Amino acid sequence: MKRTRTSRAEIGFKPCNNEQFMMPSDLRDWLPKNHPACILDEIVDCLDLSEIRKAYSPIGQRAYSPNMMVKVWLYGYMTRARSCRELARKIETDVAFMYLAGMQRPGFRSLDRFRVAHQEALKRLFAEVVHLCAAAGMVSLAQVSGDGTKLKANASAKRSRTPEQIQAEIDKAQAQFDEISEKIRQQDESDARQYGKDHRGDELLEELADRDKRLEFFKKKKQEIESGALKKINITDSDATFQKIGQVIKPGYNAQVIVEDSNQIILSQDVVQNAHDSAQLKPGLEQLKENLGAYPDRANYDGAYHSGHNLQLAETLGVDLYTPDPETRKQNLLPELKRPFHRNEFTYDPIENLYVCPKGKVLSRYKTDWVDNNDHSKGRITAYRGKSCELCEAFHICRHSPDAKARMVYRDDFESLREKHRAKMNKPESQKIYESRRSTVEPVFGNLKHNLGYRHFLLRGLSKVRTEFTFMAIAHNLQKLAAKAVSKGVPWLQSVLASFRPLQTV
Repeated sequence: MKRTRTSRAEIGFKPCNNEQFMMPSDLRDWLPKNHPACILDEIVDCLDLSEIRKAYSPIGQRAYSPNMMVKVWLYGYMTRARSCRELARKIETDVAFMYLAGMQRPGFRSLDRFRVAHQEALKRLFAEVVHLCAAAGMVSLAQVSGDGTKLKANASAKRSRTPEQIQAEIDKAQAQFDEISEKIRQQDESDARQYGKDHRGDELLEELADRDKRLEFFKKKKQEIESGALKKINITDSDATFQKIGQVIKPGYNAQVIVEDSNQIILSQDVVQNAHDSAQLKPGLEQLKENLGAYPDRANYDGAYHSGHNLQLAETLGVDLYTPDPETRKQNLLPELKRPFHRNEFTYDPIENLYVCPKGKVLSRYKTDWVDNNDHSKGRITAYRGKSCELCEAFHICRHSPDAKARMVYRDDFESLREKHRAKMNKPESQKIYESRRSTVEPVFGNLKHNLGYRHFLLRGLSKVRTEFTFMAIAHNLQKLAAKAVSKGVPWLQSVLASFRPLQTV
């Protein structure tokens, strides 16, 4: 036993002896009442986890409580601990995690299995937390903002292969397979001569099986890439697609959110493979309605979401959409001499079905095609061509290329909606409304990436990555709710929880 001796240098200080240290009987004595772990403990106990509970069987060894597992995982994501191994260490060493785990110590494998096994139930849990924030008065559908961000996948770009490269890997694996098969055949013959025909001589079969598995793996990946529209596939995470992350193209995913403007609560979230944001406006709004029962009155999105299809959707749903017009931006980037001749300055006459250029000359209908346009939907597009452009003194400025004989302007079925939206967005009050998204949705990604460190995914595969991002979104919302509880006091939170009614299970 270590002996302690009070030296002259220790006189005047409080005694410290870790050999006789005793923990309190209640771990809550170690945490203040407004600690995020205590707030999270009360919140989770009010949520409906029946979807998770009914996945367990009463037969066999008793499992860890779903409430406890949800608490430690959510607190892990709230405190930048999202690795199952790191979480297991925290449960053994961190008082807040010990409190939430009730001094139990689930291993990292148990933690990992829980996160992966309940992917669908976690979507419902996200909706529950959104409803709780609404019950706390933190959600308003007067105005929301949507955006997407690219997060790196747990895969290297060097592990991406074209069909030709995959075929080369197949050929290489097949050659190794044949070589080892020949060695086994020769070994069989040698052992049969030495030990008799009954000797198995299969010492190399394990090595052969490994190459057999690799051969089947590459054949499967080649089938996947040939059946889809992808030019390459990553053999580490075959669901990851190339995304522009910063200034570099990397395997990754596109994370989408819709945020409530007043308190920055995430109302809907998803992870998709498509790098383009335009097609994500509809599923985001539909998930928001599923979570809260109504569409927002007003929605702010950046220019990546501007499309005729989305403008039509917003009008159908009754959502006042604010998103900048890409053509206006292109016009502003033109040299000052060319700006007056941008297509926005051409006036359309719906009665005569023609355009009039800034110089008063007519562009009549030239041809109509049925194409797959940039709105991710098939539709008609009509070309209008000038009749006497070469005689115009401004044609050298107006034409798109030196070889052009006349100016062309194109119009599709959505152009009237674009013109209406363009006129709205050119108003100063609309610009002010759109600029408000800088203080709504952008800080949410700043919190996830900078404060919580979520710049890349740890899991692989689209379904698992979606689960991981769902945890991130729930953790963000709970941070906001916990901060509100700290500012208003724990009794306020307790009154909210007392009146909260969980979503009914269908």
